[in-house]
Amino acid sequence: MISSEVQQLRAFIIEGRTKLFSEEVRAQLGQQWLAEYTALIDETLRRIYRLAWDTARAAQGVEKVPDEAGLALLAIGGYGRGELCPYSDIDIAFVPSEEENPLLDAVIKEAFRLIVEVLIDGAKLDVGYAYRPLSDIEHLDNQGKTALVETRLLAGPESLLWRVRGELHRTWDAVAFLLDISRERKEVAERIGLSLYAVEPNLKEGAGALRDIHTITWVTGALLKSHTPLRDLEWRGLITGEDIVSLEKARDFYQQLRLWLHLKAKRKGDVLRVEYQDACARAFAYTDTEEGVYASQKLLRQYYRHGEQVSRVLRKVLDQLLAGPLPLDGHFVATNRRLNQAHPHAITNHPELLLSPFVLVNKYGFSFDPELARAIDSALERVSDETRRHAIIRASFHALLQQPDEASTALTHLRTRGVLGALMPEFDEILYLAPGDPSHQLTVGEHSIEAVRVLGESWQQRHEKEALYNVWAGVDDMEVLLLGTLLHDIGKGEPKTEHSVSGQRLAIDICTRLGLSSERAERVGLLVRQHLLLPRTARLRDLSSPGTILSVMQYVPDVGTLKMLYLLSVADTQAVGERTYSQLDLQSMRELYDKVLLAMTRDETAQALTDAEKREQLAQREREALRREMRRFDGELDEATLHRLCGELPAGYVLNTPLPTIVSHLQMLDQLPHDGLQIDYQDDERGLFTELTIVTWDDEQPGLLSKICGVMHALGVEILTAQVYTLRGLETFRVEMRPEAPMGLADMHEMQSWGGSADIVLDRLQLAVNGRALSEAKLARLSVALRAVLREGKSVEELLQEAGKATRQLLTPEKITVRNDFSEEHSVINVVSENVSGLMYFLTRGLAEVGLDIHTAKITTWGGRAEDAFYVTARHDSDLNHAHENQKIKDEAIGEVREALTQALQQL
Repeated sequence: MISSEVQQLRAFIIEGRTKLFSEEVRAQLGQQWLAEYTALIDETLRRIYRLAWDTARAAQGVEKVPDEAGLALLAIGGYGRGELCPYSDIDIAFVPSEEENPLLDAVIKEAFRLIVEVLIDGAKLDVGYAYRPLSDIEHLDNQGKTALVETRLLAGPESLLWRVRGELHRTWDAVAFLLDISRERKEVAERIGLSLYAVEPNLKEGAGALRDIHTITWVTGALLKSHTPLRDLEWRGLITGEDIVSLEKARDFYQQLRLWLHLKAKRKGDVLRVEYQDACARAFAYTDTEEGVYASQKLLRQYYRHGEQVSRVLRKVLDQLLAGPLPLDGHFVATNRRLNQAHPHAITNHPELLLSPFVLVNKYGFSFDPELARAIDSALERVSDETRRHAIIRASFHALLQQPDEASTALTHLRTRGVLGALMPEFDEILYLAPGDPSHQLTVGEHSIEAVRVLGESWQQRHEKEALYNVWAGVDDMEVLLLGTLLHDIGKGEPKTEHSVSGQRLAIDICTRLGLSSERAERVGLLVRQHLLLPRTARLRDLSSPGTILSVMQYVPDVGTLKMLYLLSVADTQAVGERTYSQLDLQSMRELYDKVLLAMTRDETAQALTDAEKREQLAQREREALRREMRRFDGELDEATLHRLCGELPAGYVLNTPLPTIVSHLQMLDQLPHDGLQIDYQDDERGLFTELTIVTWDDEQPGLLSKICGVMHALGVEILTAQVYTLRGLETFRVEMRPEAPMGLADMHEMQSWGGSADIVLDRLQLAVNGRALSEAKLARLSVALRAVLREGKSVEELLQEAGKATRQLLTPEKITVRNDFSEEHSVINVVSENVSGLMYFLTRGLAEVGLDIHTAKITTWGGRAEDAFYVTARHDSDLNHAHENQKIKDEAIGEVREALTQALQQL
């Protein structure tokens, strides 16, 4: 039930608005109307304020507090300026003298209730009300702070109003606001819809309109800490009395038009649309002329003239305020956008201020005055270890590493001035260090800064790419990421050490000196220690192997660190130079990241990766999905044959091959009896590589992949990756039997006695020529060569001779390792050697000669050397019978296999 007090307040505001909206009063539109309407709202709110106090005191049994001390009710925004149009928002704020005061809280709650019942529900007005403790003012954005510039006290102690203004000026970065507002109003002037000369002008936001007049008030109030900004500008000689008159005339003109528009449309509106212009012009006594000039044209002409005057004054004010001098931070000052010391010997006497001008330049975009540059140069020799640990240096360095898209510019500036090396001597060691890896285009230190720049580009692109945005959204410590990127190669300054290991130690020392907590310093150290983990794993490990995922997870403690490590790795890779990586490298690293992330965020997946039986269950589910998918195709495969084929597909293949691709491969298998070799090509959608699929009968001895690699070498085709899958013991017959009539796999069940069981090989290779997919002509030549070698008995040596390439190559690898802990199914052989032509052919040939079957090959180049990884199994019937039951190399035979492979490669 509505109380009598609320009914009285509703009646007061509704009757007052009805009177002001009457035809007699509306005929006198202007400042007088706005003043009377503002006074009506003022009085209503004051009555609400007093009633709220009375109700709260009565409820809590508190005697009357003199002058309602402790709570101010303020009018803010347009209402605070006294420019309240009929349908504009009424913006107010309650400011308590202290927080968590029960009585004040009770008053505010009661006042909010009354505002809703009286103004919002009763008078149907839009009210924006806020609870604004003094402690909140520091954290307001520029829009929130501008609303307080012209605030008025409606009720409560005036001392609180002055405290609000004092806190506003204390916490407001007026220079940043001046620069932001200058850019904003320039952009407005350039937009057609808000142009000063728009045919349908925006009375509030348009160039030269009310917002530009408000802007003059706001920037002056912020910079000069003024409550009478126009008069203070005149007193300082920045504008004239005539300028003030022109601003006041323009403001009155705009307000009259805006007031008429509100009352005419009976709603909030600021755009003087064409359909209203003639009526508006006549309401203000404009008439058509005999010469054919319409009343509306006269009105708009007057509008444009006022707009030109306002724009001229705004431009004058902004230019003169920007010219300065602008005091910054107590030690520096900007004049004509050039930064200098406020006192001639500030930096010389206080070298801990050395980074402060860089922070200011980075923040405001000013340039260095030559005098300031000389002062910085002379202060470098005064930098000590104590200086490097000073709280001001620490705070300044942290300030420079907050935004990824600005950090590289700041670091480059520091490097150019010699400050980075002075404050971080470890970085000075690598700045002039030429890398041993010829693939690098920059010194080690400059490469590190370039990596930060690439990271900044990634940050800027995050809103354009959803996948990238999801990575950045998980970064929980931007400074740690930027420091990790900057310091990732810091260990290269210590020769004859593993740079990631020494780098971890140095990075932790530097971060501790910069004041990071031990936990954050250790996290930076971890990024430095593992910055090669993802790129090396993506290039050298089988991403379909669960062991690969687990090997990454053991070094990465949480998802946030994984995301930072991925971003650092991509930036580091790209910063080396475009010639050293391909889009395929980045694609592989992304695939690895996605799989590790999935394993870390889904318990079921993590368990599946550590349990072979569950992994097989996942593969079985994929096989069932495959069978369902295949039923959609009108092929010749009957249900029994389809079931048998799907069951023969290896788990690793099923889990890591898209269903449409598997469907295509099964169709190739079905056609195999017609022709003992099936070849298919599919270009990457971005044209980065061509995927070659070969389905054929397996050779009795290892070496099929070597033959394929020999063909690629002869034709000058680069192998990026290779995956080999073997379908063991498939009941079928050899194509050499050459039946008179062709038949499919569906017929083979009835012909088991003719051929017995056979192995079929399905090889998938990613190929490129000069970093691009293969041309049609190259594919045609490749198909002919493959058929000649794999089906027609032509030797690889003969093909190489025809191509004018050597058939033999002495290889002395720098390093060969054999590991059984990277994969549950395969042994992994790593070979590091000189990157000779045809290396993949000679390596696979050597592996075949020692009786090893290759299942996956990963090929990469680091530091001008080739580093290749092969996932292999050993054959029981080979000369070296070193196989376990699961065909992995026996642990005790690893050394003998390594020696045998070394000898085989040297005899090629």
